[in-house]
Amino acid sequence: MLTKIKLEKNAFEYISGELRTGDTYAKHLLNVEHKGEVYTFLPSDLKDDSVNFNKSIYLTTQFRVYGEASKIVGEFIVSFLDKENRISLIETLHDSKSITKMLEPPSANYYQDEAYFALKPREKIGRVLRAFKGARDYPFICGLIDLSGEKFALLENQNIQPEWWNTLAQKTQYIIIGAFDNEGFLIWEVEH
Repeated sequence: MLTKIKLEKNAFEYISGELRTGDTYAKHLLNVEHKGEVYTFLPSDLKDDSVNFNKSIYLTTQFRVYGEASKIVGEFIVSFLDKENRISLIETLHDSKSITKMLEPPSANYYQDEAYFALKPREKIGRVLRAFKGARDYPFICGLIDLSGEKFALLENQNIQPEWWNTLAQKTQYIIIGAFDNEGFLIWEVEH
């Protein structure tokens, strides 16, 4: 069983390092001020001061967390998307041609040669978990964005306009980063 654990300041350092290796969305997220809380889900016997975000949890504890962690984070995303004007962008290694070859792909948006899975309001858990499987393995970067009050919306298979990136980053409420050798996630609840 996994327990929600609040993490300390070193989590921001790890998140910044992962964002530096990401695509355009990740680069814009680097400009978000490091305020808010970061947490993860780990076996209850692990403490946050003993956790190395780069190392496998399984190798240290023999406890497999990926399936349970994915389900918890997937359900969290579904809950966030339960309101209008909310989206989730997940960086992928795909381009527009390779996404169309996927079996039941999540909807996507594009910027230059980058593709982002774009989960829209009222997504089902199965589609969210399929997006996880098709996402970039390293680093896994996902943002939960509330576009309420904005004059644009991301429609399915739409190109993201360059002038939208700053708004998307500033409207991001949660940043989810793969951790623990991609066995788990860090969730940053951004305080604006």
